[in-house]
Amino acid sequence: MRNLTLLIILVATAAVALAQEPAKPASAQSDAQKTAASIIGIEQQFWEALKNKDGKFFDANVSDDSSMIGYIGVLGKAAASDLFFKMPCEVKSYTLTDFKVTFFTSETAFVTYKGATDGSCAGKAIPTVWASAVYVKRHERWLKASHQETRALTAAVALSQEPSKTAVP
Repeated sequence: MRNLTLLIILVATAAVALAQEPAKPASAQSDAQKTAASIIGIEQQFWEALKNKDGKFFDANVSDDSSMIGYIGVLGKAAASDLFFKMPCEVKSYTLTDFKVTFFTSETAFVTYKGATDGSCAGKAIPTVWASAVYVKRHERWLKASHQETRALTAAVALSQEPSKTAVP
């Protein structure tokens, strides 16, 4: 009976040990974190470029086949560049928070975050937004392939209004 109990414990222990996922090497986790930090840094540089109306940074760091999605529709690289840097906007400062980077592959990343801006466009305050961007790695460089923003509402405001009043046409 004692041998049977020991055998059952041994088999159960082996089953649990074999069922666990192997630990990822620390360097692989560190590489992913470094890459995520690099992509977040590029996204922050985009906001700085917008603030400073630096079209050269935009052109050098957006993929040629990009799609920028906003209230006026879907824009390609050239149209987005023209719009962003010719709009009557003044950005005094901005704050980017709540970053999350998800890797779909080793060459594709999805970034989400919240952006608050002290500034105006055509005399109207720039709203706080939830933003997302897709980055692709091409020729050893991370390029923005897509960007989209949604006006941020507080939960209290969103819940107090009917869906038709919170939707943007």
